[in-house]
Amino acid sequence: MSQWFRMYAEVLDDPKVQRLNGEDFKGWVNILCLTAKHNGALPAASDIAFALRMDDKKAGKLLQRLVSCGLLVEDETGLKPNKWDTRQYKSDVSTSRVKRFRERSKKQGETESETAPDTETEAEVIPFSNENGSASDPDKVFWDSAKAFLGASKASLIGKWVSQHDRPSVAAAIASAQAERAVDPIAFIEGVLRKNGPGRPKPRIAI
Repeated sequence: MSQWFRMYAEVLDDPKVQRLNGEDFKGWVNILCLTAKHNGALPAASDIAFALRMDDKKAGKLLQRLVSCGLLVEDETGLKPNKWDTRQYKSDVSTSRVKRFRERSKKQGETESETAPDTETEAEVIPFSNENGSASDPDKVFWDSAKAFLGASKASLIGKWVSQHDRPSVAAAIASAQAERAVDPIAFIEGVLRKNGPGRPKPRIAI
């Protein structure tokens, strides 16, 4: 399976990046690729040199320059790109979470889907209750589904969305993010919520 990482458009305006010369910029991008290839951790310096087609001395100087400008940082595990864990968060790998969500939806008899806003892609709907009322705790269903997709650490953010909008609106936005396979689901969800505005749940939720 090919491995990939997220590159943000803000790189265009990041002075740390834009002040790099051409060779160092190329080296930095290759190091990002190498970090993704090794699941978020850079290998030993000699392996970095080999991967970048450099001798050990030249690779060592490149790493020093990237550390000095803040693009690489060192922690207890070794060198890694700055803010790598934050920017390459685990919800990118959401296949198993989506599978669990679909299984819960199927068990609760939810077979309907809604169309995501401004697209022709059908979005799965986070279940609240079904026609025969078998979902006895819709609030728990919502929170379990939302945290399964975004991660338990995002509970406070989900709560903020619910307080600013309402639960059906947030559920619809999350379902749209799942169906669209949003690369940045949080930004996608917030964009849907801003567009719909408070108290105007759209797309509609199947109740």
